[in-house]
Amino acid sequence: MAHILAFSKDAGGTEGVLPVVKELRRRGHIVTYGASGIALGMLADRGEYVIPVDSGESLLRLAPSATLLVTSMCSRGGAGREAIPLCRAQGLRTVALSDTWGWKNEFSDAQFWPDVVVVNDDVGAEIVRTQIAFSEARTKVVVCGFPAIDRFAHVDSATLGTEARLRMGIGANAYVCLFQGQGRGAGVIHDEVVDALLALDCVSPELYYIPRPHLRMASDYPAEMRGWQLALERVRHSAWRVVEDTKNLSTESLIAMSSSVLSVFSTVLMEAAILRRDCVSIMMPTTGLTYYRESTGYDGEYPLVALGCVRKVASPLELRMALIESVHTGIVGQTEAQEQQFDVSGNNAAKVAALIESVLKK
Repeated sequence: MAHILAFSKDAGGTEGVLPVVKELRRRGHIVTYGASGIALGMLADRGEYVIPVDSGESLLRLAPSATLLVTSMCSRGGAGREAIPLCRAQGLRTVALSDTWGWKNEFSDAQFWPDVVVVNDDVGAEIVRTQIAFSEARTKVVVCGFPAIDRFAHVDSATLGTEARLRMGIGANAYVCLFQGQGRGAGVIHDEVVDALLALDCVSPELYYIPRPHLRMASDYPAEMRGWQLALERVRHSAWRVVEDTKNLSTESLIAMSSSVLSVFSTVLMEAAILRRDCVSIMMPTTGLTYYRESTGYDGEYPLVALGCVRKVASPLELRMALIESVHTGIVGQTEAQEQQFDVSGNNAAKVAALIESVLKK
């Protein structure tokens, strides 16, 4: 039995670290969990005991007897990243979990290289190695699957979607389009989506649109608010029935009740692929694709597109055609790729926990 220190800050990082923490505790280890940012509220809502920290030093003070740190690789680093060189100086091993697919420029400085970086698949490993010139003698990159998706192991997507539609008064044969906005460019991209919706307002007798802004759009991206609302006003005066009040439904329920899910590169697209929905990534050259590359620092193809799990659209016509295909036949080939890529057996966190135990023995 070991004493392990854990940390996460952002939503994606927390979804990956939390199931690993639970699995380590199930195996008899003591885990002290420190957090900051959005993670504090997320963990409190789930009944997890977590301690607020604001620096690497304050994180290490939580557990003086700890022998290993497991941290997320959240944007802008955070206390987990700052603790890595301190751990090295004190002889603690370090394991960092990459949520989704890399893009961790905040860890490029050698002082922040952990002993092990855990990635979800071979694509994630390639991205991490490309962006951060790890010395393999010092940092190992290991593929272990997606711990964050273990929660889907017992989710019946069809039942979840049916129940959500009943709660919202939406018929079983209605076509439901969910658009998950992101940060920069949300207003312009929402306008592109509405253009496509208005061009398709006669393809089905019942059309529902769920516009879902970024959780922090008003506070972090206030300049996007006007464009978002103008686009919303346009679609309100169309054949589409707009569903704006969804606060009583989980993200999983919203996805499960949807026929198609649109975004740029939100993790919602990954969840939609896991739940086998039609998925569309909006990568117009001057908007979505530009914001994607600027946000991630990655020039390659969006991994979900490369894996065949999501349809990429690069023009208004392609967006309309993808929606027409979704309405009439479903997007061909996506389900097979989604099933091949995402292991929803519920064993991913166990793989990471076993890896951490092997690191502890070295």
